[in-house]
Amino acid sequence: MDTLGIILAAGKGTRMRSLYNETAKVCFKIFDHAMIEYVLDSLKQAGIQSFITIVGYQAEEVVALLHDQSQFVTQKEQKGTGHAIMQTLPLLKENQIALIVCGDTPLLTTDTLKSLLDYHKNHHCDATILEARVEQPFGYGRLVKKGQQLLKIVEEKDASENEKQITVINTGVYVINTNALLKYIPNLSSHNAQNEYYLTEIFQLMIQDHQKVECFQSKIQNEFLGVNDRVQLANATKVIQQRINEKHMLNGVTIVDPNTTYIGKDVCIGNDTIIYPNTHLYGHSIIGANCRLGPNVYITNSILQDCVIIKNRVVENQQLSIETKNNEKG
Repeated sequence: MDTLGIILAAGKGTRMRSLYNETAKVCFKIFDHAMIEYVLDSLKQAGIQSFITIVGYQAEEVVALLHDQSQFVTQKEQKGTGHAIMQTLPLLKENQIALIVCGDTPLLTTDTLKSLLDYHKNHHCDATILEARVEQPFGYGRLVKKGQQLLKIVEEKDASENEKQITVINTGVYVINTNALLKYIPNLSSHNAQNEYYLTEIFQLMIQDHQKVECFQSKIQNEFLGVNDRVQLANATKVIQQRINEKHMLNGVTIVDPNTTYIGKDVCIGNDTIIYPNTHLYGHSIIGANCRLGPNVYITNSILQDCVIIKNRVVENQQLSIETKNNEKG
């Protein structure tokens, strides 16, 4: 079955407290890329090639950002996650698998998404929910299960005292066969306190019809967390900074102080390069082997060949070699 990625990206993000820069929440940046670009990249690396992005607030900004990488539908009114998925129904085909994620979850990893998809396919599920075990489950929907089989999702406000002790929560990441979406999404109800259509209601409808709905556990702590304010944005940035730096160090790059080294996700760095504190590398920069960068260096969209030494300098849109540096000194 073909796999489709569906990205929820219609929210305004009022808790970002932006007075002058009217930016869609999913377009707030971590280093030099918007949050939603990290989500899209993880989906692509998990093997997904076609996408539907649900836009709303500042829709033009999101469309311009993703451009030809996705199809788009508009959620004109914010009436819940189920209502968002309703907008995709005209674009869905039968006998596909849909992986549904939020555009403000930049920490989701390719490994988790791929493992979730593999579990769904190998266990012949009709729907699979990504679960997580947390120490403080307050505010999250609890997953009531028998083994890995879902019995029901209980929201915080509806949970009994026993159910509130459950530490297995719904992360909001789902794999659902499109046949189920086409059948059950039109039957969602908005008869609730918020008068909204909740996507989670689909699982109860499926269970009632003896569809196979199971759960798969995330192994990476907090990768499912959404970014809703500037504090969470900073926390997500720190996690991504650490992931990128560790990847380069494991590939043979020396980073003297990872806490003050900032590397964008598209940067390539050769072996035996040493990066000193307060170095920023962004864009599609390519750094050769055995270079020395920093301290106090900012490089973006530039190419440095092997053995280049740069410190206390800004380099933008340039190509530098060791000969170039020698000529500059002369």
